[in-house]
Amino acid sequence: MRQVLAIVLLAVFFITASPKALSAPSDSLSLAAQYYYSHHDYPQALGLWSEVLKKDPINTMALLRVCELKILTEGREACRELMLSNLEGPNLRTTESRKFLIERFRDLQKLFLTDEGQTSYLQAVSWVKLKELPRALASFERASQLEKGNASVLREKAKTEKLMGQWDSYLQTCQLAYENDPFDPAVVEETMEVGSYLGNYEKVVSIQHRSVSTNTIRSQIAYAFALVQMGNVTDALPLLQTIAGQGKITSLHPIVWYSLGKLFSQKRDGHSEAVTYLQRFLSSTARPENLLIEGWDPYRSTDKVDEAKKLLASLAS
Repeated sequence: MRQVLAIVLLAVFFITASPKALSAPSDSLSLAAQYYYSHHDYPQALGLWSEVLKKDPINTMALLRVCELKILTEGREACRELMLSNLEGPNLRTTESRKFLIERFRDLQKLFLTDEGQTSYLQAVSWVKLKELPRALASFERASQLEKGNASVLREKAKTEKLMGQWDSYLQTCQLAYENDPFDPAVVEETMEVGSYLGNYEKVVSIQHRSVSTNTIRSQIAYAFALVQMGNVTDALPLLQTIAGQGKITSLHPIVWYSLGKLFSQKRDGHSEAVTYLQRFLSSTARPENLLIEGWDPYRSTDKVDEAKKLLASLAS
């Protein structure tokens, strides 16, 4: 089983690899490491590739080989920790190298290490298509136990929990999905919304700063809302104004209008704008469906209604 997995891994990495990112081993240590790797002697290969990486921390092939061998011999967590520490460290020379490694890391995080786990996952996907959600969730749960940290399993499990309205489980699974694949834009924006729901605004800001390539409307709104709740007017106001200028008013979550109204109410010359935005927010909340993003309201918008009314009353006095 392990030998089959190694062959699959080898195929994935070399078929999809960028010629500029990887080159064939040339020094004696790398050649020896590759020899043991190709002969499925994983402990020996891991030791040698680790030595190559220690001597040359920017060696992309060595890093990928060590991560691949760690996932086979030590588990997905060991691979994840090594890759993320390198991606966040100073050893990458180019943006291209970082992009390439992120793609390969995401491939590894979606790799199935057991036949049983993959079978349970595929069964769950089939149950979802048949709208048999309880059966699907049970299969996803089995797959997540057999394939701990598998990004594909966690992502689909979270989506199923959301469809079923199992919000506590969804929140936990979504955060696990982010920890195991912090480069999936959909997972990033959902995790930021989860942080908003839980009131963990520092985490939302941290995710945004870490995920510099993620710039969806949803992630921007979550980030801006977190800044508002943390009292960071300097960064929040221009961001919210930019968001408000994008697309149709009806396409934006009403929390944008609440946030702008709150910020302008604090400005001496902004009361007129504050009234406009707060009234727009209250008007939006009259239709509960306006507050939902894929079935739920991550901003607890109804909790903001009384505050918006009080702000309007204070501005009118």
